[in-house]
Amino acid sequence: MSKEEVLKLIDEKRKEATVSEKYKGVWAVLMVAHELGVKFEQDTSDSDLKISELSPGMSSVNVKARIISIFPPREFSSETKMGGRFVKLLIGDQTGWASLIIWREKADLVESQFLKPNDVVRVRKAYCKEGRLGRPELHIGQSGTIIKLEEDDLPTREEFYTKPSQLTNDLQVVNIMGSVIGVLPITEFKRFDGTMGKVRRVVVADEKTSVTGAFWNELADQLSENDVGKMLYVTLAKTRQGRGGEVEFVADRGSHLELGEETRLIENTVKIAELDQKQGLVTIYALVQKIFPPKTVVVEGLGERRAQEAILCDDTGCVTLTIWGDKSFPALKEGARVVLRNAKIRRSGQGTALTIGNMGIIEPAQSDMKMVREPKVSVHRIGELKAGMRNVIIEGIVSQPANITEVTTSTGEQIQKATLMLADDTGEVQVVAWRDGIEKISRLRPGSVVRLKWIVVRANPFDGKLGIVITPNTDVDLQRAPV
Repeated sequence: MSKEEVLKLIDEKRKEATVSEKYKGVWAVLMVAHELGVKFEQDTSDSDLKISELSPGMSSVNVKARIISIFPPREFSSETKMGGRFVKLLIGDQTGWASLIIWREKADLVESQFLKPNDVVRVRKAYCKEGRLGRPELHIGQSGTIIKLEEDDLPTREEFYTKPSQLTNDLQVVNIMGSVIGVLPITEFKRFDGTMGKVRRVVVADEKTSVTGAFWNELADQLSENDVGKMLYVTLAKTRQGRGGEVEFVADRGSHLELGEETRLIENTVKIAELDQKQGLVTIYALVQKIFPPKTVVVEGLGERRAQEAILCDDTGCVTLTIWGDKSFPALKEGARVVLRNAKIRRSGQGTALTIGNMGIIEPAQSDMKMVREPKVSVHRIGELKAGMRNVIIEGIVSQPANITEVTTSTGEQIQKATLMLADDTGEVQVVAWRDGIEKISRLRPGSVVRLKWIVVRANPFDGKLGIVITPNTDVDLQRAPV
């Protein structure tokens, strides 16, 4: 191709340019070179610094790095200078990552070179300041530039991201990647200044666990239920401790998200006996052993909420499931075999339990899915009881019949209370019933063998002795009458 033909192509491209007038010529040359497959030899005489070597106050900094993320361009205004726009990038090398801010007309270099995440670039003549996160931050001003390289000797983009199972509760700033397994509707709220804000909760997972993230304001609009199953890359998020002690992350104005390709839906499938060692959201295949009537409870900071409990069992044990809200699950029937998805593990003084809300799914376990063939329903011995246990089963012999008395509550109300003693070969324990629960134990005679199902174990506040409490959910089954 002759020189005249090349110059004609450049002139035609210059007319198509949408960048600022100052950079139209450069843009046209780059576009023609790209179409003709021409590669530029870059001047590498100036040495590059590693990102770990950056320090606020440095100038004329050269860095070779991989683009991790590109934020949308933003406009800015200044009282002392003319406004303009800037583009923020996150870049990284073998030693770490840093933010890169490209100002004014130089921001056009991102578009003109078709820069995208995963590209390797050289940053030249940048200056370094301390960013809002307390980390060194690079800036490209009037004398600086950024150039795309064909080299690929840096860590992959994925190596700069943390998986859900690697997150910790130390309030660090991190980049997170995982598969989207749940998206909740947007919640709107009023700020202290009267303006409205919004937040959307999303659950992402890897092969080992899952984590919940809160996406605030404009980021909330960038996600929907249609994104379940896609890879999610979140840049500059912050971790925090959730209400149950689990790790969560927050993405706000300083963060950036990018949705990737469709992935195989990740399920953190576990056995009930493994729940003590797991965290986040899990999938359980189980038999519905018992369903209790719904009730209204008062939750601190949230007011009244509807809750319903059920007992699920697999071949390793049983667990209490609490269903929050008004969402119905037709598959949840006593005796049904179900698969429970997006259930949250809760730990407290009452032991390990599961909860499920709007993000949860309860479906019939199909014949081609993992199923529970022999559910293990544990019957505890008296010597195994611990304070805080709930919805457990115990069997024993009535050693002393029910003694019914009247007591005065803290509000001055007169109510009835019944107590009896239950024994086995490991010890003896007091059984207490109140109000309507008295009928369940009042007719039991000494020598009766009984099975108490779905009881609560509490410690007496005065002497510390353990006792069994009969609740509205408790079933009392007579196994053998006294001779």
